[in-house]
Amino acid sequence: GIHGQKKLLTSKVLVVGAGGIGSTVCMYLAAAGISVSVVDSDVVETSNLHRQIIHRESHVEMNKAVSAVCRMTELNPTVVYESIPEKFSHQNALQLVSRHDLVIDATDNFEARYIINDACLLSNIPFISGASVGLEGQIRLIIPYSSPCYRCLHPKPSLNESCRSCSNAGVLGPVAGMVGCLQAIEAIKFLQTDLTVSDASSSNKANHWTLLEKKQTFYDGSTGSFYNFNLPERNPQCRICSKNPSIRSLEDSHKILSLDLDTIQSAASHFKVDLPTENCMTTIQFSEWMNRNNNSQMNRPQRYVLLDVRNAIQFEMSSFRGYWKDLVTFHSLSDCVQQQCATSSSSSNYLIHIPLEVLRGGKVDKLRENKQQETMQQLQSLLYILQDNSGREALENSSSSNSSDSNAISVALFVICRRGIDSTAAVDILLSHGFGPHVFNIEGGYTAWKDSVDKTFPMY
Repeated sequence: GIHGQKKLLTSKVLVVGAGGIGSTVCMYLAAAGISVSVVDSDVVETSNLHRQIIHRESHVEMNKAVSAVCRMTELNPTVVYESIPEKFSHQNALQLVSRHDLVIDATDNFEARYIINDACLLSNIPFISGASVGLEGQIRLIIPYSSPCYRCLHPKPSLNESCRSCSNAGVLGPVAGMVGCLQAIEAIKFLQTDLTVSDASSSNKANHWTLLEKKQTFYDGSTGSFYNFNLPERNPQCRICSKNPSIRSLEDSHKILSLDLDTIQSAASHFKVDLPTENCMTTIQFSEWMNRNNNSQMNRPQRYVLLDVRNAIQFEMSSFRGYWKDLVTFHSLSDCVQQQCATSSSSSNYLIHIPLEVLRGGKVDKLRENKQQETMQQLQSLLYILQDNSGREALENSSSSNSSDSNAISVALFVICRRGIDSTAAVDILLSHGFGPHVFNIEGGYTAWKDSVDKTFPMY
């Protein structure tokens, strides 16, 4: 009614993050006549547009907070908006949170979630948390010192949490939009409550709706199902909302989060692979190598093979297929070997898709172990064939010898993935199987190629 609409018109909401979730939240809050402040330090990229619908192609390279305010102003120019093109951090969190009635957590990283949680608890400002990954999404309302806070349920960040962001794990665009819609609904419900924050739970009956305090809504896009879960009571040992908290300021929060991050990094270091420097190449160095090789005045430029170790879906979405005129693409290593044997005089170079899991093999799974051994033998055979244009004799020699010297091969073997993580593991495996000094990890992968070499390269 009119009373509720007036409350919305006098409310101020801070939206942290103008990505896939924040885009939808901002649009609906602006349409409802709510004053919105948006904080985001990132810029709009073309790859964002399929899910971050508040942004336009003409806004590419524009700060996301500025872009969001431009679009909200077009939608409803009667409302005051504020763009904050900064990173939400311990330095500015309290100052930003304290001047709003509600905060929307539309971020996709755990560090920001802890900062939002702690700033809102210290400022006694409610916030609505939302997250989406793959086909799943979830939201909940946190009312300080009434609902269990983020730290109640997640006392410390975990290694798995640190990897599950939209950019790392992927998300279906409409799922992020669904989460944003649910957050906008919950925000409008909460802002129209007539009672104080501490009485918010009893205000539900007066307004004929139920707030998601002490509940979490989960959406499963694979089945189109919604689930509501009752959350446990507040953690009596919580670092910030217990009777004896260890976090009494954002300085405390920053120190504790830094220690937790150090712990995660220490744990992650056990899985980190350090390759020899001579087996690493930046995308700029790779670009320079390709330019020199392709423009070589020699009769025989150095032959090369480019291994793409991503999964099949990512390989189909974007790769170096067709990027260089002499680069022939194969989805199967065995097909590539057979073709090179049949046309041994060919001067083509090859882009071959071999997922990392195939290179890894598995000692427990005999089939995977056999597949790995077969792949290594075929790859070594291909390199020998490329090394010697006569090809057939080299293949017979390499097949009949178990002690062939891979170091004698000068064919360059480049390995690439999306961000250089899986390719690092792949090169480490190849080196352990005797592949020589001409094996190179393309650091940063396709993402770095787009950032440093070719900004028009299509990425997802």
